[in-house]
Amino acid sequence: MPLTLRSTRPKGQALILVMAIVLIASVVVFMVYNSGRAVNEKINLVNAADAAAYSGAQIAARQLNFMAYTNRAMLANELAVGHTLSLQMELDLAAQGISQIADQLGAVLGWIPILGAIVDAIVNAFAGTLQQAVDIHGYLVGFHATLIDANNALYSDLQYEAYRDLISNGVVPAAMRSVVDEYRIRAPILLNDSGTLSQFQYSEDARVASAAESAQGLNTAFCEMVMFVTPGLQGAGDLGSNDVAGFCSDLASSGTEGTQSGSGANPMEDNGVMVGMLRTMVAEFGNAEWIRNRDMSTYRTVLGFQVRRQGSTTVEIDGLTGQLNWRAVNDTMRVGDPIFNLSPGTLTASGDISGLSGEAQDLVDASDIGEVLRLMAENGLCEPEDTNDGSEPSCDAVLNGRYGGVRRYTYLNPTLQNPVITAFVSQSGCGDFVGYDNSTGDQLDQWHDGPRFLEERRSFCNDEEHPTVYAVSQADVFFERPVCLDAACSFGFQRLNRGVGPELNELPNLFNPFWQARLRP
Repeated sequence: MPLTLRSTRPKGQALILVMAIVLIASVVVFMVYNSGRAVNEKINLVNAADAAAYSGAQIAARQLNFMAYTNRAMLANELAVGHTLSLQMELDLAAQGISQIADQLGAVLGWIPILGAIVDAIVNAFAGTLQQAVDIHGYLVGFHATLIDANNALYSDLQYEAYRDLISNGVVPAAMRSVVDEYRIRAPILLNDSGTLSQFQYSEDARVASAAESAQGLNTAFCEMVMFVTPGLQGAGDLGSNDVAGFCSDLASSGTEGTQSGSGANPMEDNGVMVGMLRTMVAEFGNAEWIRNRDMSTYRTVLGFQVRRQGSTTVEIDGLTGQLNWRAVNDTMRVGDPIFNLSPGTLTASGDISGLSGEAQDLVDASDIGEVLRLMAENGLCEPEDTNDGSEPSCDAVLNGRYGGVRRYTYLNPTLQNPVITAFVSQSGCGDFVGYDNSTGDQLDQWHDGPRFLEERRSFCNDEEHPTVYAVSQADVFFERPVCLDAACSFGFQRLNRGVGPELNELPNLFNPFWQARLRP
């Protein structure tokens, strides 16, 4: 019987090694995959936090710039009031001069019966017509002042709406929320969640705790930053007083606004800030020459009359009413005629815009209010109450009001000028929802985030010890204007002393729209 040779080489020994390698490779693949999910989630959260903080700061900067633009509009409106009063003084003097010259000319030519009567009739008719035109212009100047007041009141109301958006209506958080939603994959991302913030405000990491506290006080920062003031000279005290802080504290605790000084309902006096700015504009603007200085050397008119002119218009706080007022006192003009030696002597004219406004109001009261209202509305000067949507001055406010200057405008609190926008975003578990039912959001029974024997020790996406993945970003809302190299930049500027020459940097304010946003490192 033949012998059968059987191999003695071992078989199957490599299978054990291959299985071990496959097992280890599977664990590594799971760990690498889940690590990638976590890293991707963290990157997504960081991007969401950065985008939210920057977007919130941009919205806040736009609101502050809007307040600056409306403040500038109110200043420009007031300057227009000064222009119209100056023009009225000029017309008053012209009407006086022509009237007196007409009387003198009639006396000179009175010895010629027919010629004197004709000339006297013509000149007096012209003088009378001119005086009527001047009177009508005076009413229009007063009426224009009340219209300016109504416009300024509208701007003030719009400023208050912007302020309310910042402190109560949540325009900044809403913008941040909409940005964060764009970074959602499937699981929700929480933004400045009260529960999350309370969890981290006592963190051992001082920076995280500070960020959590900052996120909780977002609205309060803007509430204390913007205060309301009115033109005034006395009794204002320190514009950085604690009245605004008290108002904001009450608002945060009760949700209702009080009437502390500096609030929208009770603006503080501004220590002459607006009057000072108006006087600076009058002194420096080229188109304000006729307001600040009507002193002129002798010049000749087309008829050869010699004219000497002096006068100016000033802005002040009325001592009786405590309100803004433009006043021209003792404007003078002397007219002489070298041919006939006719001269009305030295003419004077005085007036204030508050008085002209009162005269215009008296005229309106004696007129057909309905017809005046119709003409104003037809010419787009105002909107009737029944159709006014708040975008135009109210016709009733114009007809029933008198000029008193700006009643309320926004001012930057000197003690708080650089608010910080904090975006504290958090997410529980793995936010990609891999292994979850799309319709119900429940985790699938057959799905595990890692090998079972590892998952029993510590869940990768639902770690009980560290259940929340979070990211924090902060952005500054800051004021920065290009450096001024002109030594004339003195009011509201500070010297930088970082180079050669008068490098001056404008201090933060709510009169120039240079508010910007930037992410903090």
